[in-house]
Amino acid sequence: MKKRTMYKRVISLLLAVTLVFSGIAFPTEASGEILSGTAKENNYEISSAEEIPTEIQAGETYILTKNITLTDGQQIENLAGTLDGNGYRITLADKPLAKNISGTVQNLGVTSEKQIVSAVTFGSMAEMLSGTIQNCYSTADIKLDGFEGEIGGIVGTLDGGTIQNTYFAGKISSLFGGGGGMAAVNTKEESALNQCAYTVASPLSLTRPEPHILNCVQKSAEQFKSGEVNEWLNENRTDTGFYFALPEEESNGGLPVLKKGSPQTEEADKTVLHQYIAQANGLKEEDYTKDSWEALQEALKKAVETEENETAKQEEINSACDALKEALAGMEKKKAITPIAPPSDVENIISIKSQTDLENIQVENENAYYVLENDITIQGMYMPMGEFQGVLDGRGHTVTFADGFTGIFDSIGENGVLQNIHFTGTLSNDVGPAGINLKGVVVN
Repeated sequence: MKKRTMYKRVISLLLAVTLVFSGIAFPTEASGEILSGTAKENNYEISSAEEIPTEIQAGETYILTKNITLTDGQQIENLAGTLDGNGYRITLADKPLAKNISGTVQNLGVTSEKQIVSAVTFGSMAEMLSGTIQNCYSTADIKLDGFEGEIGGIVGTLDGGTIQNTYFAGKISSLFGGGGGMAAVNTKEESALNQCAYTVASPLSLTRPEPHILNCVQKSAEQFKSGEVNEWLNENRTDTGFYFALPEEESNGGLPVLKKGSPQTEEADKTVLHQYIAQANGLKEEDYTKDSWEALQEALKKAVETEENETAKQEEINSACDALKEALAGMEKKKAITPIAPPSDVENIISIKSQTDLENIQVENENAYYVLENDITIQGMYMPMGEFQGVLDGRGHTVTFADGFTGIFDSIGENGVLQNIHFTGTLSNDVGPAGINLKGVVVN
């Protein structure tokens, strides 16, 4: 009896174990394929090229967990769900990332190890877009081969889709040149390009019909690498959990990458603006022409307003700096009608005592004030170079030309002044004591 009872207990235990193991869940299927990636509520974490399906169905989200390099021939046929790059990058093999995107691609970088070549209309991320690409970038090298299609940096055909807060800084090649930075062609008026940047000439190759284009600009690779474009790309963005910032240790060729979080608000740098304002305030109105002085005051007013604006963005500060710098460079001094007084600080007065001293004058220095300490005779191989832009005060001394080949300078520039000098000696017919050309002033 005891043996039979023990036997029943063993049989019952075996049946219980069998039932437990029969409840084990097998890997979830997506798009007809068994994924090796981790799945949770239709979210799939993928870490290799093998885990990227050819179909991403609506309601499915694929999230990268590392940079991935695709294999030859690999491409997503239809992307109706979401592909979230999670700040990582996909390296293309020989095809665009997807043939058709009707869903969403975000937080993703795309590049290529070799040139992607196609004979049909295409871009690095898709041949056709009716969905959304946001917070993405591409540095891929793409080429249109043949006469039939068109080429765009991000997508080929914009078919009612939206590209926003995205940049293209790769290479585009085609038989006839050109190509659009964001897309090749547009087919619907409801298509939209918002807050995008690109290194090529225009956002679209063909713009009929015209899509909605807002805040899209061409920028050089240097501007991308300087960080200037980051603020632009982060403006008016959908919060996808990532933002654009400069890379660490020159990764991604020094171009912006995607970082997790939100952009840090850094205090704008007004150092250079302060310097230009101080320089402008140090000038005297009586020394300059009316037009150049008025232009300076207009630029200075804008610069001061920007300086006092506590919420001014770096782009506004840089613009005010550039305008004031240009105005300062364009300042024109009035022509002297009376001798110019020497500087009050004697250390800024430079003495000239010999022919050698004359030859060593820095002719381009507009602020230099030279004085003759004695009479000088010019002879032998005396070769003045350039236009004199400073002030030379003879203090009544004499400059004698012994050989007659050249004047005291090659020419006198617009800001140059010769004053209180007695010239004598012999000169050739095509040159005068001041040189070949006189644009400045000779006084007394």
